[in-house]
Amino acid sequence: MAERLYAIHKLHANYGRVFSEWSAKEKEMGDGLQKAGHYLDSLAAGIDMPLEEEELFADQLKEYLFSAAALQGVCRRQEMLQLHVEKAETQIVSRITEKDNVHKGKTGLMTRLFGSVDTEEVRELKVNLLDQRIKEGHSSIKNAKEELIEFSTLALADIDRFQQQKVVDIRETLAGYVLLQIKMCRKEIGEDFPRRRGGENHVLATGSFVERDSFFNEMM
Repeated sequence: MAERLYAIHKLHANYGRVFSEWSAKEKEMGDGLQKAGHYLDSLAAGIDMPLEEEELFADQLKEYLFSAAALQGVCRRQEMLQLHVEKAETQIVSRITEKDNVHKGKTGLMTRLFGSVDTEEVRELKVNLLDQRIKEGHSSIKNAKEELIEFSTLALADIDRFQQQKVVDIRETLAGYVLLQIKMCRKEIGEDFPRRRGGENHVLATGSFVERDSFFNEMM
């Protein structure tokens, strides 16, 4: 869209040159043609700055497109912390089950095949070791949950602040873009073109696109 608009405005530079050259050959309409040529030249040259401003507005909006990638990173971090909690809980369940089996004197497949049976002292050592690991596991679960809760709380607060600021920034950006378009449209309908005394030429300053086209067709 911007490229097409740029091409349309630059096309007026050729019209401006034609009107300026034409004005040199006309005695009665020379001034009017020259002013028309100057207006078309200014219209052609006036697109550069607005397009640069449009590019700035586009860059501001693009920044919020990149925020989606940042949000995905936050979600992945939260999922990883949640996975750590679940793994720690799974390990606790496994060790508790193993401890119960030791208490009941249950043995594994290899023990039953080779006929080896743990003594009471060995079972007690295993139980104590499992108790220690279970205690460490509970501590790991507690730390993992605290880290998850802290991260989630801070992340939600940051996201909430980001959303509020995003509304303000996008509103300002769109308002600036609308004002820029209004300014461009006013210039295109002739507000910047000097008013002329002749009634036949007043449409260049205040008329619509249709009126201006009709005026140019009559002059041609």
